[in-house]
Amino acid sequence: MCLRTENGSTCEGNIGKKQDCDLDIFLPPFDSEKRCSSVVVSIFNLVATIVGGGVLSMPLAFEKCGIVLATFLMVFSALATDRSLYLLCLCSRYTGATSFGEVGGVAFGTWMECVVSMLLFIFLLFVLVAFMILVRDIWTPLVNGLFLSDVHENIVLFTILVLMSPFLTRRTLYALRFNCYFGFASASILCAGICHHVWHDGSVSEVKFLPSSTEDALYGFPIITLGFLSSFNILPVHSSLTQPTKKRLGYVLNGAIGCSTVITYIFGLAGYLYYGSLVKGNIINNLDELDDWVIMLGRLGYGTTLMLALAILTLPCRSSILEVIDRLRGVKRTCDETATKCTESKESLAEEGSPLLRKNEDRKEVLLSASIPLVHYGSTFLIISMCFFVAVAVPGVDVVWNLCGSCMAFLLSFILPTTFYLRIHSQQRNKRVVDYIGGTGISYTTFSWVLLWFAVIGSVACTVQSALLLL
Repeated sequence: MCLRTENGSTCEGNIGKKQDCDLDIFLPPFDSEKRCSSVVVSIFNLVATIVGGGVLSMPLAFEKCGIVLATFLMVFSALATDRSLYLLCLCSRYTGATSFGEVGGVAFGTWMECVVSMLLFIFLLFVLVAFMILVRDIWTPLVNGLFLSDVHENIVLFTILVLMSPFLTRRTLYALRFNCYFGFASASILCAGICHHVWHDGSVSEVKFLPSSTEDALYGFPIITLGFLSSFNILPVHSSLTQPTKKRLGYVLNGAIGCSTVITYIFGLAGYLYYGSLVKGNIINNLDELDDWVIMLGRLGYGTTLMLALAILTLPCRSSILEVIDRLRGVKRTCDETATKCTESKESLAEEGSPLLRKNEDRKEVLLSASIPLVHYGSTFLIISMCFFVAVAVPGVDVVWNLCGSCMAFLLSFILPTTFYLRIHSQQRNKRVVDYIGGTGISYTTFSWVLLWFAVIGSVACTVQSALLLL
């Protein structure tokens, strides 16, 4: 049965859980008209944001880890990500927080919200560098083939950034909100093309089932983990889900992570089986030799998607660092931290909508720095310039994904969600019943502690290995 409370919250299960459901807070309210996404739409929205540029390096992760270990790590990462996303949703229902940063602010204070914004800024810098490398790798052969010339790859990238500059400095990119779906379609087309060649041409003769060394395993693991990173996207999805019962939320998470796992696994396995030890960090660099209209269509689609994604990522990257600057200047948020309930949320942007951070019409604070033209354009120039020079210096996109996965994916996907949940749950331990993972008898508190320590150890090991490779 379902029990409803006066504030629009809901609780599933038996009457004995009514005490717990009375404390659930939904923003927007449970049956609000602003909740307009069905389970299917929510699943597709989440899948479209998960399956991105990182999938192009998944065949290399299979080559490094071997098929058996890569399969195990992918299943583990998928299951751990699924439950860590659920933990963030529980934190939202406990406190009314509507973004990753707000959850951190409720758990540890406004300084943590500032830390989350800074981590988002650093993470997006990594992604911008990686996307610039991918854009360069995709478009350079196409440009040279079209003009029958030998234009240097860095000149191609610089020209693309100049052409994209009007988009990079925009304050809103609402018109590009469907770009992630276009990218998902391009990934599916590429995957189909590679699978077609594996089916007709056969696979490589020597297939690795286990990693050749521990170093290879530590190199591939972060790439796989990074492929499921979606912590910043789950709460906007949760906020738009109609009738957000825990059962329907489970359908969304399980469906999205399951579909993403299938697509990513097939892409990684097929790419590895076709190229074996010759697979590159960006598999599109291997596809130059294939004269196939399906591959070409997927390549053009991915190239266009990533070009537009540079603008989409620049926007929240700029917003995050300006938010940190404004908070250091004294802009504060009103929040009853002792009661672990937000009474007034921060505003992520004055006019800048973000694909990663949900825009709330009720937010009252603004980013003052974003309204100053010199700061707006100057910060954009500095971000793009810095990422460009790093992209030119880095040997390949797999290096970026490995380092980003080692120091950021573990932190954002596992360490922070579990830490926030443990903190918030401990603050409300006298008000709530214990949440259990369905059918296992394992509480989410126990699960959080286990995943937290595993993620800390894994992050340290992978980061040390990445640092040694850069030396």
